[in-house]
Amino acid sequence: MRDLLQNHPEAAVGALILGFGFLIFIHELGHFLVAKWVGIRATQFAIGFGPAVASFRRGIGLRAGSTEAEYEKRARGAAGPDPSDDELYAAADAAGLGETEYRLNWLPLGGYVKMLGQEDLDPAAASQDPRAYNQKAIWKRMLVISAGVVMNLVFGIVFLVLAFGPGAGVAFPAPVVGGVSPGEPAARAYAEGHEGDPSFLGLLPGDRITGLNGDPVEDLVAVKIATALGGRSNDVLLDVERPGEAGGEATPLRFRLRPEVGRTSDSMLAVGIQPATTDEVVGVEEGSVWAEAGVAAGDRLVSVAGTPVDGPAALQRRVARGGGRTVEALFADEAGVEKAVTFAPLPALARDADGGESLLGLEPLAEVNYIVPGSPAEAVGLRAGDVLTRVGGVQWPSRSAVLGQIAAHAASGRAVELAVLREGARVPIEAATLDDGQLGIGYGPASGLARVAASPSPGALSLPAGSLVTSLNGRPLGSFTDLQAALQEAVADAAEPATDVALGFEVPLGAGSVETRTFSLDEPQRATIRGAAWVPPGGLAFRPLKVLIAGASVGEAAAIGLEKTGEFIQQTYVTLLRLFQGDVKVTHLRGPVGIVDEGSRLAREGWPYYLYFLGIISINLAVINFLPLPIVDGGHMVFLAVEKLRGKPAGPQIQTAVTLVGLCLIAAFFVIVTYNDLFRLASRLLA
Repeated sequence: MRDLLQNHPEAAVGALILGFGFLIFIHELGHFLVAKWVGIRATQFAIGFGPAVASFRRGIGLRAGSTEAEYEKRARGAAGPDPSDDELYAAADAAGLGETEYRLNWLPLGGYVKMLGQEDLDPAAASQDPRAYNQKAIWKRMLVISAGVVMNLVFGIVFLVLAFGPGAGVAFPAPVVGGVSPGEPAARAYAEGHEGDPSFLGLLPGDRITGLNGDPVEDLVAVKIATALGGRSNDVLLDVERPGEAGGEATPLRFRLRPEVGRTSDSMLAVGIQPATTDEVVGVEEGSVWAEAGVAAGDRLVSVAGTPVDGPAALQRRVARGGGRTVEALFADEAGVEKAVTFAPLPALARDADGGESLLGLEPLAEVNYIVPGSPAEAVGLRAGDVLTRVGGVQWPSRSAVLGQIAAHAASGRAVELAVLREGARVPIEAATLDDGQLGIGYGPASGLARVAASPSPGALSLPAGSLVTSLNGRPLGSFTDLQAALQEAVADAAEPATDVALGFEVPLGAGSVETRTFSLDEPQRATIRGAAWVPPGGLAFRPLKVLIAGASVGEAAAIGLEKTGEFIQQTYVTLLRLFQGDVKVTHLRGPVGIVDEGSRLAREGWPYYLYFLGIISINLAVINFLPLPIVDGGHMVFLAVEKLRGKPAGPQIQTAVTLVGLCLIAAFFVIVTYNDLFRLASRLLA
């Protein structure tokens, strides 16, 4: 099955649609079976909404469209003139016509069971038939309403037990730190009991997370969910084991982190922890330092600086605290042929409040990495290696300014004015007319150039935009990489209250003057410099490090399934709470299109993943359906509770108004999440 789903994406999509339809079917089947059990006349069992595509009724058979007209014609013919409803139903039963029409409707986004005496949009249309919904005791009606939720909950548990059963299992990202985003909470926090010690500043690649808020951790997903849903004012406690040098004993540490809105496009609360990977290379970017050394997919990382390693975390650790010094990494292919790569690390700058990435106000310019063929950038003559010196109305733009100017010009429809630094000379470029809001470039920091951008957040070391930094305390500098390394050396062992650093710089091109400015750095600023991280050059991808969660027996699988069920129920309620508090946005949610898209990608991993996803969706359907909202099952339960307390139902006008409001809200929500789903899908396909 895995080969079928992997090799045929349309099969995975089809499987998800069928699975989603099955979840709707069992939900409505729960209502239907209990309605029959308590003696309610069920007139329709429908999958989807709108007109019927096809239907079946005992005594009539399978029909295109609905059987209602034929049913009524036959029933009236058998009942005689002007029959009452009771006489009509009795005549239909005597004629062998089934009371229930089973139908598939045009819009397969839900389903319903239509019962005699129950009309959501016309509560006044009650029936006096003893088999009508409104004639049954309240406790019986509550059983009917809750039966769909119970079915979804039961089948959700069954799916999860099967997914985590013996011989199956689902692999999750291992609870190991693969990297830490500069400036994020995971990079800024000290281990408890080691405050102020630079060697214990931030989590490091290779740290194994063993505890989350006092509970054991099995995978990194739990950490991501806890931080995303924990709230802006709640700390996350992480217990980690830090590997010892050369295979020595691990050191237990605890970090207290306050989640913040992450720098990723989903803008959810995060702490900046990146997933870990294995030592196997799965992708190498053409033109990168790795490709030039012959590293290829399938190779494995063998050693770093002469020390054997078991994964890239050791490479990340060596680079992160290496002060910018060159590093040698050794790779080997399947035949044992070794490939040595010597590279200079790159600065990993912290994000500031305005979205830029700087070192106390010093930020590199944006360098073009590649040009999309056929793009506006190619049409106006931009080249890979160009350093952007003007984008729109911003001279010497930072990377965040480039993004902002492109977005602004896309919104206004105006062409983007451009200028670049090419081979040391400033070159004007023809204004580019964007194509669907895109310029068609990839860009990163110009770390090989010590010229600084116009920073959106001026800091302690701010210089005029476009300045070329030439020296620090008389030490010549040739790149932004040199600048960060020199700053770290200057403050490494400083003990006095402040440290003076003298920056020599040339003002922007054309002015022809050289200046020196001395800056006094206090301890918090020195700590920022000491904590400035380093990363290896890009263009190298490793296989993700996963941990397989599965039960060795049916009993263990059942325990895992029940535990996951409880977690998913809690996560759903917390997600709704954070949605009202503003920590989770509507854009973070998924509608039917997004569910099928995400689920089909997961289903391609094999049937355990398919069942796992269906289990999650089934449990979510149970929770959402039982919320006290109009039109869903929970709303019906509220009306029944009101009827029990008052001794009579709520007025028809109130029920109708509340139901219509709920229907409008759900329809609006559906439109919004579907738009977001389609936008995400289109963005991924066009990327």
